[in-house]
Amino acid sequence: MTRRNKVKMGGRGHYIIRNWCVVTIIFLAAVSGIPLHGKVTREAENQFARAVIDYLSSGDVAEAKSAFSELAQAYPDYADPLFNLGLLASADGNRSEAIDYFQRFLDLAPGHEKAVEASGRLMALKVTDEERFAMLLAEANESLEKGNTSEAFSYASEAHSIEPDRWEAPILAAKALIVEESWDEALTFVEKGIELSSDNIEVQMELKTLRHNLSGRLEIQTALDEAAGLESEENYLEAAVAYEKAAKLLPNGPTYHLAGLNYLMVDRWEEAKKAFEQAIDLGDETVAEEAREQLRYVERQIGIKAADALPEHVIDMPGVASFEQGLKALYFGDTEQALTAFEVAIAQVPVNPMYARYFMMRGTALLELGETKAALEDFNRAAIIEPNTKGLYWVRALAYEKLNRYDDAESDYRTILRNGDDAEAKVSIARLMLRQKRYREAGNEVERIVRGDSYHRKKEASQVWAAAGRGLDDKSMEMEGLAWLSREGLASESEEKRLLKLRSSWVLVMTPDMRGQDQGYDDFEGNPLASFERLWNRGSWVTNYTYDAYFDRWEIVDTRDRVYKDQIASYEEKFPRDWIQEGWKTGYRITGVERSRSHWLVLMSSFDYQGGETYFFADKNELKAKLDESSARGMRIQNVVYEGPDWFVVTNTKSKFGEEVWNLADSFPTEWIRRRQLENYYIKNLEYGGGQWFVAMGKGPKKGEWDKRQYYLNDAAFPTGHIQSDWREGYRITELNAVVEDIPEL
Repeated sequence: MTRRNKVKMGGRGHYIIRNWCVVTIIFLAAVSGIPLHGKVTREAENQFARAVIDYLSSGDVAEAKSAFSELAQAYPDYADPLFNLGLLASADGNRSEAIDYFQRFLDLAPGHEKAVEASGRLMALKVTDEERFAMLLAEANESLEKGNTSEAFSYASEAHSIEPDRWEAPILAAKALIVEESWDEALTFVEKGIELSSDNIEVQMELKTLRHNLSGRLEIQTALDEAAGLESEENYLEAAVAYEKAAKLLPNGPTYHLAGLNYLMVDRWEEAKKAFEQAIDLGDETVAEEAREQLRYVERQIGIKAADALPEHVIDMPGVASFEQGLKALYFGDTEQALTAFEVAIAQVPVNPMYARYFMMRGTALLELGETKAALEDFNRAAIIEPNTKGLYWVRALAYEKLNRYDDAESDYRTILRNGDDAEAKVSIARLMLRQKRYREAGNEVERIVRGDSYHRKKEASQVWAAAGRGLDDKSMEMEGLAWLSREGLASESEEKRLLKLRSSWVLVMTPDMRGQDQGYDDFEGNPLASFERLWNRGSWVTNYTYDAYFDRWEIVDTRDRVYKDQIASYEEKFPRDWIQEGWKTGYRITGVERSRSHWLVLMSSFDYQGGETYFFADKNELKAKLDESSARGMRIQNVVYEGPDWFVVTNTKSKFGEEVWNLADSFPTEWIRRRQLENYYIKNLEYGGGQWFVAMGKGPKKGEWDKRQYYLNDAAFPTGHIQSDWREGYRITELNAVVEDIPEL
């Protein structure tokens, strides 16, 4: 069989059919004459062969089972009937029976040619309810990631039926229902989780927060349903108020947009303006663009209304009619006509109470036409005539900005701030500071907005905060700003890419080794199996691999030295439990496990001196107990990968290391690693997940006989320079991880 035939990608296959094929093959082998074990008569062999032939002709499983049972009782030293009874029990789902038969088979005939297969099947059957529970939780998590909520709910429900006194399954069921927006049902499962996690304070706090959020969601949904009902009855004002109520419960662009549209239906311009401004601040690009269109219309209406509402004592003064015409033209986008009207208004009288506004509006028209210096002259005239003219400092600050007179622009924005705490003015000042590379001051200017509860101008403030962090080379600060934008769905594609780069790190461990080694990345458009196949075909073996999320590709390390007898690989969306068990049965062991955004990539290898192997899933609260239990059974950590909220750990009875220690830390545990190295421990495994670093180290050779080098590189760039340099000095890659750290909270 070529390696290509052993690569698996996609579904689980026909497990039951394969089992029966094995049964048939073994029966046929018996007909051909399986060697007898122990002092067994030829009569026993003949009876066994007849039982096989009867089964093949009739297909009667019950009859075959009865015949093999009689043989096992009549000839207690004859192992073969026990093996077939184990197969039959396994196929029927009688796990305890199957375990008993396979164990008796191995006790009776440890050197039998089927002993390896029996051992593998026994290992697979000994999966406990706890392990089955963990596997189902993993399946539920994978289904949630894929968006298959009904499947996730099904897996979580089955897990809950196995362990009804544990809180994990109800919470996964709740998460599936939350995605489906079934708030009331989700709340029921959260309450169950709270009830079952009474001894876990951290989980209790998290679940109570979730319960609070779900209660809020129900309240929001009630408010939205009420608003939609009022809107359908054409009660637009009441509908607008109801939408605003819902938007205040959960600030978001679409709901504010609906409030604005309903206010617009009843000519409530000021309320509509505020709602559309919030929609622009909080909505995605589509919602924001629609809200901007509506806002332009509303502002024109407000302008017209303002012109119509001039004080009675100035209505009949010279220039007022022209001023009104200019306002209407400007708000309807006819800037040239507006400019002409304002010039007529200014020319008619030397001074009147409206004179400052005439100059300000003519300056506004000139500014829109790109005549910035002329506009500034008009704004200055308006400031001399009436310094408190509403809106004057905004337009003059814009003119100063266009002329790169940043100090003067900042002065006008400060004047606006003296008249009230205006978030928009703060953001404008901060942006001026960014242009002048005054990064620290820019951050200070918007920090209160960034860290506050109000959403007004928070998008712009977060963008400034991120830009200031980048200018200061403050990774945490930049990440905070971009993270808020990402969580709210307001980040652009380039901002999301930048955030991913900031979160990306490389971890590299190199060890003295004389084996040849090479490194490259998957170039088969995201199909790592094709890259594995190419390496195998040229006589190489895969030793390490990791998923690089920033570049969306797999980095693969290989060697041409004969370290394995054979390798097989699986690349599936679901965890390949059955595939692994089949691999165990045929003499393979797990030598690599990694996760991409959507797939498991599992590598199994056959080699000399392989030990017994198993794996488990455990969350951070269960991890210590699981590892302690595993260690007590003589198992050592082989592979570790994080699949939230669980850690997936492979353990094996064979290890080149002695005593083992491990650490789970919130930050990369550099000092802990150094202390352990002084005690002659060496890094075996490094993994990141759930905001924590997992490091396993094993006792190595005598002190000084084996040096190691570790690098924690907080950079998205692949560490080519470090690898090439150490390769030349006789070091080889023994651990390589591309890490994407969690998004920080503000």
